[in-house]
Amino acid sequence: MLSPVVETIGLTRWYGRVLAVDHLNLTVPQGSVYGFLGPNGAGKSTTIRLLLGVLGPNEGRVELFGEPLRRNRRDLLRRVGSLIEEPSLYPNLTGAENMEVARRMVGATRTQAALALATVGLTDSVAKRSVGGYSQGMRQRLGIALALLGDPDLLILDEPTNGLDPEGILEIRELIRALPETMGTTVFLCSHQLREVEQVATHIGIIHRGRLLFQGTKGELWAEAVDQLIIDVNDPERARRALHDAGWAAIPRDETRLVVEGAGRADAGHINEMLLRCGLRVFALQREQATLEDLFLKLTGSSAPPTRAPWQAVEPITA
Repeated sequence: MLSPVVETIGLTRWYGRVLAVDHLNLTVPQGSVYGFLGPNGAGKSTTIRLLLGVLGPNEGRVELFGEPLRRNRRDLLRRVGSLIEEPSLYPNLTGAENMEVARRMVGATRTQAALALATVGLTDSVAKRSVGGYSQGMRQRLGIALALLGDPDLLILDEPTNGLDPEGILEIRELIRALPETMGTTVFLCSHQLREVEQVATHIGIIHRGRLLFQGTKGELWAEAVDQLIIDVNDPERARRALHDAGWAAIPRDETRLVVEGAGRADAGHINEMLLRCGLRVFALQREQATLEDLFLKLTGSSAPPTRAPWQAVEPITA
C-alpha cells in the first residue's frame, strides 16, 4: 500500500485565543484529486500554510511523502508546487519570459519548463505574448504552469477558478482532472466552488471550525446521502395520510406534490401500488439524490441558502 502524499497527525494551530485548526488528521492518497472544502473561516488557508511550512503547528505534525516536514523541509518542499489564488506574474514580460525567470529561480530545466507550458495548453504563440494582454483564464493557466515547474509530486491549489468566466473554469477543470494521469501529480484543491470540486475530485475533506467533519472518497460521501421521492398526486393530503398509515413520513412540497425521504427505487414501486389501491391518481414519481452542496450544508450545519436548486433529479419514474 502506497504511503499518503500528505498526512497530518493531530495538526493544531492557535491564533491567540482563536483555535484555527483543531487536531486535524488529513490523509491525501497518491494520485488523487483531493477537494478540501469548508465555509469561510473554517481553517482551510491556515491548513495550507501549515502544509507548506509557512506556519508551524502548536501541536501535531505534517508528513509529506511519508516523512515529517519538520525534519526535511527543504527537500520535501522541492517536490511540491503551489498556486495560492492569483499567480504573481510580471505583466510586462511574455509568458515564456515569466517561465524563464521562475525556471532559473527554482533550478528547473528548459525541458521541464516546456513540458509545463504544454501541459496547461499554452502554445508557443501564446507564450510569446505579453502577460499584460492575457485573459484571466490564461493567467491562471500560466500560474499553474509555474507551479508545475520541476515536475512536482504534489500540487496545492487554492481557489484556482476565482474570477474566471465559464470557458476559463472549464479549461482549469479539465486540466486539474487530467494532472494525476498525465504528470503523475497528486492535487490538493482548496475551493469554495462546490460544483467544480464535485466535477474533478476523487476524494473530499470537509472542515468546519478547524475540525475535520468528513474525509473519504466521493462514493463514501454519497453513501451518507438520503434519497427522496417526489410524488405528484391528485389529492396530496389524502395521499399523505395513506403514506403515514403505511409507515412513510411525507411532507408537502407544493400544492400537488409530496416528498418522502429515504425512499429508494424499490420503495417507489410499492408506494405507487399502495396509492393506486387507495383510489388515488399518481401522475408521476421522481427519485432525487443529494448534491455535494446538500451534503456540505448538512455536515457544516450552515443555514446559507444554496445557489441553485437544492436537489438534483437523477431518475424520473413514470407511474
